[in-house]
Amino acid sequence: MAYISTAESEDLQGICYPRTEQAEHLAVVCALIPKSPAVRDAALTAVDKAVSSDTLMLSERISALLEAYSEENDDSMGFAWSPSAGETVRAKLQRVFNTAQPILLESASDASQVNVLRRAASLFPTLDREQALQHVAKNRKRSTLTENTIALIDALVEDSDDASTPEMKGWFLMAFDHLTRRFAEDAVLAPKVTTFAKALGKFLARREVTLDKLVPRSTLNAALEAGLQKHIAIPEVVCFATNVVVLSSPKSLDLAKLLQIVLGHPENPLAFLDTIYEPQDIHHYLAFLILKLFQAGKAALCNIATLDGVMALYRGTNNFIDGVLLKIITRVEGHLTRSCASRVSSWSVLGSTEKPLISRVRGRLEVAINGKMLAKSVFHFIPTSIAAEEEDFDTLDSYLQAIKDNTLPVGKAYDPRFLLPALTFCVFSDAQILDAQAAVERHCLAYALTGLSSTSAAIRSMAIGFLNALASKLEDSAYRGKTQLNHLVLSILASLQTSPQEPLPAAMSIFLAQASQVLANPTHFLYEKVMQLLLRSPLLQLHDIPLMLSTAHVDGNENAHKEVAWILNVLSAGIKSPQDLLLYRKRNVFGNVLALYASPNATERTREKVVELLWNAAAVEGAGTTLITRNGVVAWIEQQLGTQLDGGVELKRLLARLWEGAHKTHVKEWSRGAVGAHFVAAVV
Repeated sequence: MAYISTAESEDLQGICYPRTEQAEHLAVVCALIPKSPAVRDAALTAVDKAVSSDTLMLSERISALLEAYSEENDDSMGFAWSPSAGETVRAKLQRVFNTAQPILLESASDASQVNVLRRAASLFPTLDREQALQHVAKNRKRSTLTENTIALIDALVEDSDDASTPEMKGWFLMAFDHLTRRFAEDAVLAPKVTTFAKALGKFLARREVTLDKLVPRSTLNAALEAGLQKHIAIPEVVCFATNVVVLSSPKSLDLAKLLQIVLGHPENPLAFLDTIYEPQDIHHYLAFLILKLFQAGKAALCNIATLDGVMALYRGTNNFIDGVLLKIITRVEGHLTRSCASRVSSWSVLGSTEKPLISRVRGRLEVAINGKMLAKSVFHFIPTSIAAEEEDFDTLDSYLQAIKDNTLPVGKAYDPRFLLPALTFCVFSDAQILDAQAAVERHCLAYALTGLSSTSAAIRSMAIGFLNALASKLEDSAYRGKTQLNHLVLSILASLQTSPQEPLPAAMSIFLAQASQVLANPTHFLYEKVMQLLLRSPLLQLHDIPLMLSTAHVDGNENAHKEVAWILNVLSAGIKSPQDLLLYRKRNVFGNVLALYASPNATERTREKVVELLWNAAAVEGAGTTLITRNGVVAWIEQQLGTQLDGGVELKRLLARLWEGAHKTHVKEWSRGAVGAHFVAAVV
């Protein structure tokens, strides 16, 4: 049997159907049916002739035949006939099933019978669904509580009412009791238990089953408490718990206890989530579970215990998980009419640290803002809103789908909704948490300047508040660089008062952020140019790209390559929206960088940064069309490919990305159909 399961079909040629149908022979036959066409045909004929009189291993043989002649649909919902199942084969199998159905529904349920009924639900309209569902529901053997049994029930029920029959209520009660026992008693859960738990939760969510009608309150809470206390690090268990919470009424759950189990659990995976790693499914499950428990409890859970627990898990980034946690923090603050800052015993802004943003030390909360993360956030700042409103996430699947559909590079930057007020608090604090020099050198000023490009008026207001606070701090500071930095800050504030109340272009805000770092270092190779820009006029053109960012105006001095690299870094990170794209086109940024790439003086690093800029631009709506029709990027890439010895893999990938995002109908009309051939020729 082990050999048959691993052998290829070619290795089993010549094997025939046995003359005698003993149990040991039929077990081999069932293993051979999916592998050997000859055995398969003979087995179908034999079963068709004697199905009513020969019931030995009947469900196993029919199961093997259906497995050989049908295949699962792409969406994993139901089955369809495979190409090898012709009309004759289907007719024979239909006849076999019609005869065998009463026998199957009277015999004890097992794995092969479940497999037959699962496939029959999709393949045979003669299946008595109601009787089949009752047959499954009446089975009280816990060995049948498997993922496949859930799939069978899902195939048999037509709506949530089918899942509310007395028989099904008994089955659900058994299933929850089984899971509660396993959760409570097993230190390590068997795969059969975890897959069953996840499948049960997903089935309940998909069918929108109201659990209050099926499972008593005590049973629901017992299963949730046992699962979360003992196995909070198991994704399948948390997925099950989340779906159960969503489908239960608040009155059916011990919300305060469940929320504190999750928030205070020493093994909660959210407590160990590092900002340098991508969140896994279990992190998203837990964030959504916390949100739903909090929403169900409403005002009753807006307390200090909830605030402290959520803050200890908050990492301050702009990803979905931290967005959910920040919503809870904000709501609790509003209900208690007190800032979360009052719960923090220690604040610090460090040049670099491995500590999480908020940590619990001896029962007290400490905040450690990472200067390196602030510097990284300047280039990864996302002007638009990241987390959707919580009402968009009625179910776990809708929340996960929103994460899947998101195309923004979330999680690489601090969230300004928390960080800007926190930095302003640190500047104003009497405890001298953040002095003027540290605010500049640890990238707090740079980070606040990028906030001026946010589409949120509230975030821009927070950024301006920080700039005002820092300007006051600089005025009284002994910091040597205060004069030029205060000049920069005050020029920006004055310019904001005379300019439209609109977001700054991302390139401009990033330029200002980097300029603040240049001014903090008088030996920087761009210090003189930045000072000249500031002294040229009392006001800055904040809604334009300064001439200093033009690669065509770089002087041919000894620092030319470093200056070009600095400019390309800003331009590459500064295209984030259609408005930025329009400004880049207006200032001929793309034309300049394409010419720079082709320049004989361009270094390999310069060419890499140009490709990075174009790659980032391709993510913006309309950029592909603009680069193809206005900048001739297809012909340009063809030209560059002709000079590259490595095949130009990066350029080919870039062209494919640009074409994918382009308005193809417009491009084809513009090129009179010729661009398609050029595209194929370049990529191939």
